[in-house]
Amino acid sequence: MSDETYHIRVRRGHHKRLRFWFAPVDDKIMNARADWLDDAELSCDNICAKEMLYPLIRKHFPGEFQWRTELNLMPFENALKMAKELKNVAKLLKRNYDDPRLTAYKKHFSIDLLVNADEYEEKYAHATTLAKKQAVEERVDLIVEFYRTVADYLEKTVAEYEPKGFHSFAIYAPH
Repeated sequence: MSDETYHIRVRRGHHKRLRFWFAPVDDKIMNARADWLDDAELSCDNICAKEMLYPLIRKHFPGEFQWRTELNLMPFENALKMAKELKNVAKLLKRNYDDPRLTAYKKHFSIDLLVNADEYEEKYAHATTLAKKQAVEERVDLIVEFYRTVADYLEKTVAEYEPKGFHSFAIYAPH
């Protein structure tokens, strides 16, 4: 797989191999009177989500986030704040990668999240820290695309499901 075709894996719907999930919930789902809406889920690569999304989830999550549970409920209001921050970070990454406001976000970025395993072993396994940081910067569009995809999903899902009585996202994350 070449650099031009590599993407951080994120898909609409329930995908078992992508094990970091967002799903809109209402009281019926929470009280086991309705099934989960698999088609309404967003499935993300769990390693990329843990490294690149979790710092934002932790910031916007009410209470303590629990790994390996489906009962991590993030109210739609908090999710919209997170979506706004994701979009702002994405814009800043594109405009000025060296902006000091990005330091906390960038510390979780790693080249092994942005290339396939073969390319990593061939080009980066023994590279210097500086070379790895430069490689991440060269692939910042992958992170921007990932952040925008998640932010768009959160905003569109709230717009679609809040009028139907849904109030939160259940976030499931293996550790």
